[in-house]
Amino acid sequence: EGCTRCKMRWAFLLVSVPGAAVLLASAASSSGAQDPACQFPESPYEYWSGRGVRLHDNGTKYTVPEGEEFDFKVTERCVDGLTEGQIIHRYPWEWLEQHTVEVLRKSDEDAKERRKEVVKAIEFVWFAYTKKAWNADEIRPISGQPKNDFLDAATMLIDAMSTLKLAGLDDEFDLAVKWLSDKRRFNPREQGQRTLSFFELNIRVTGGLISAYALSGNKKLLDLAEEFAEGSLSAFPTGAGSEFPMRHTRMFAGRPGTGTSGHSLATVGTFQVEWRALSFFTGNEKWARIADNVSDHLHDLAMRAYPGLTGVWLHKNGNRWESKNGNQKSVGAEADSYFEYLIKLWGQSGFTEKKWLEEWLKSVFSTERDLVERVWAPDASRDDPPQYRVLVQRPGSLSSHLGCFYPGNVALGAMLIKKKLELLDSDLATKGHRLSGEEVVEMLGLDLPQEVVKYAAPAYLQRLAADLCRTCVMLYRTSTGLGCETGQLFGNNPNAGGPSPILQPRCQDQTYHLRPEVLESLWHLWMQTGDPVYRNKAWQIFQSLESFTKDAYGYARLKNADTGNGQKVDETETFVIAETLKYILLLFSPPQTLDLTQWVINTEAHPIPVLPPQSFDTLNKKFPYTVEKWPAPPPPP
Repeated sequence: EGCTRCKMRWAFLLVSVPGAAVLLASAASSSGAQDPACQFPESPYEYWSGRGVRLHDNGTKYTVPEGEEFDFKVTERCVDGLTEGQIIHRYPWEWLEQHTVEVLRKSDEDAKERRKEVVKAIEFVWFAYTKKAWNADEIRPISGQPKNDFLDAATMLIDAMSTLKLAGLDDEFDLAVKWLSDKRRFNPREQGQRTLSFFELNIRVTGGLISAYALSGNKKLLDLAEEFAEGSLSAFPTGAGSEFPMRHTRMFAGRPGTGTSGHSLATVGTFQVEWRALSFFTGNEKWARIADNVSDHLHDLAMRAYPGLTGVWLHKNGNRWESKNGNQKSVGAEADSYFEYLIKLWGQSGFTEKKWLEEWLKSVFSTERDLVERVWAPDASRDDPPQYRVLVQRPGSLSSHLGCFYPGNVALGAMLIKKKLELLDSDLATKGHRLSGEEVVEMLGLDLPQEVVKYAAPAYLQRLAADLCRTCVMLYRTSTGLGCETGQLFGNNPNAGGPSPILQPRCQDQTYHLRPEVLESLWHLWMQTGDPVYRNKAWQIFQSLESFTKDAYGYARLKNADTGNGQKVDETETFVIAETLKYILLLFSPPQTLDLTQWVINTEAHPIPVLPPQSFDTLNKKFPYTVEKWPAPPPPP
């Protein structure tokens, strides 16, 4: 209706107008000659915030040329209600509320060149592995020797695949798919019975294979994923799903592993995303049934622990599971991904299972109550409110790198709540973040204790996420610019007249393990705000990686991140390419590269489609810049 002389196809485009950012319907010619007055791009762009993709004239595939801009001017004759010369931008309205277009453009210009350097780093790691350690679990970054004492399952090959796809390294991805698809080369059962970590096997191998299947459509990868899941069932002591899985499994043995006994919160709460997806894709309901049965026990534990957090270690007392060493509370080691998966299970369900959201919101309340210290700046007055919020573990007051995924998880929760509100009422696309907790609870029909209600407000979650990320990056205040494993970020004020505690960042465990958690949070915060500060911090970390950890065959962990050259150790883990480099890559890629309403990112950073997928037609993305048809998934069970 806005351009009567053109044959139009409609797409949502973001428009910047004075004092506001508004989603308006715009259009482009779908066939025939275009009116000269309608100067739209040949293929209009529907922005990520509108759950869209690049469109092509034939509706199947479009590759964005290097350096192409999406901004363009409109005329009065093409769109009613717009003034000639107004600019349609590629940025979401949340970004434009906080930053000028010029600032965002400059960030994108820098990101294009930085992304190329990150892709080179991914290629460097991959080609060293293919040359020196092909099909091994890991490669030693200094000597180039293969290492096979982890899972003995070609772990690095599988863990790298989704990163290769995101980086646009399709030939390398296809090589991995081809090799894994050949049973003569890779047969898990032929590798014999061996005791492995149930947690690591699931997130890296089973999760990696499910993700690779979703990205390739190769059914053999799905068969492999199910085979590994089948082999790991011996982690359940008295029958699949009747108990919590033990920390180790003896593959294909039919009995529990002989490794460390006991049950950590992360072990029992970090296979649900993968096994639910496995049931959907295979049509075998067993995997989801096992996962949900364990989740029911965990929910009972969480209900009894509230208003506190479930303890890190679990044991069975008679017929009931309980927290062991109940005073040990953390969102870090041995607990982290349980809390991470609560909100992701809500997203994976397509926002249909609100019990996950309710449990996650309660855990956020308990985390802030029990694990967040309010800290003053060193020069603050007693009359000032605390300027910092610091995430710690109990007992004690140390901050851990492993726990620093949490700011990103809180930001993800804020985004998913906003997206759900937008689905309920399209008018909330531009004002959902302003709703109070009470309004959100009413709209979503949540059942929450009164003290938790304010945490349903996206704005409150966003502030909490930003504050916690701000202090997490202080673990990187070292001589190498790389993060220590644990740190004490505050201390008592020596000035008796001043407030206490005050900010005093210092390392406690100075080792650097090339971990991804801080980068993961930087990515989520950047996705929500567009603030270049998060990209710039990631670039500083990447430069330090290149300067202090890079060696002949990869990136080495450091014995001491806060002295001299860091003292390299001839060890690296597969999460360097699966997570660390991937999150840096994503920070310098367009935000629509991964639509987090369509994908769940498992704790090893492997993208897995939501269940059920809204439509594989809406996932028409071949990373990083391509739109094309995906293979149809198997029918749901």
